[in-house]
Amino acid sequence: MGSIKIIQVTTAKTNLNNYKDPGFYYFSGSYTPTNIPAGTNGWLIVFPNQDESAVKQLWLRHGTPGSNDFETHVRTYAGGSWGSWERYLTENDLNGIPLIQYGRVDIATTGTANDIASKAIKFPKAYKSAPIVMVTPATTSPGYQVLGCAAADITATGCNIYLNRSSKNTTTVMWVAFGAR
Repeated sequence: MGSIKIIQVTTAKTNLNNYKDPGFYYFSGSYTPTNIPAGTNGWLIVFPNQDESAVKQLWLRHGTPGSNDFETHVRTYAGGSWGSWERYLTENDLNGIPLIQYGRVDIATTGTANDIASKAIKFPKAYKSAPIVMVTPATTSPGYQVLGCAAADITATGCNIYLNRSSKNTTTVMWVAFGAR
C-alpha cells in the first residue's frame, strides 16, 4: 500500500472490479466504466484493507445540475467476489414519505372535578404543514380518573396536548405526529 492516489481515468470501458488500490478516481462521461452502479460519470473512492482481501468502493454519481439526480452507492469486495451496489438514501429520496415523530409529555392537573390541563410541545423537526397528531394517556384507569386527552392548536412546528382528569395527578401522555416533510 502506498499513498492515496487522485487520478482522472482516461480509458473507456475500465472495469470498476479491478480498482482495489486506495485512491480517488474520476471518470468523465467520455470514459464511462463498466460495473458502474448509476450515471455515466463520477468519483470512485477505494478503501482497501492491508492486503486487499477486503475492499470498500464508494461511487459518487456526478449527476446533472438542477435535476437532483446525484447519488451515492457503496459495495464491498470480500471472499474473492464483489457484493452488489447499495444506494444511500438522500433527503430528496424521502420526499413523499411521511415524517413520523413521537414523544411523551407529563401533564399535571389541579384536582378539581373534570380538570382540564394542557402542555405545549414542539416537534423535533418542523413539517411542511400541520401534521396529524394522535395522543393516548399512559394510565391504568382510562375513562375513570383519566376522562380524555386530545391534541389541538396543531401547527407545522407543534401543538397543545390537553388532558381531562377527575383527580389531581400527573399523567404521561404519549403522542405521535405524521405529515409531509
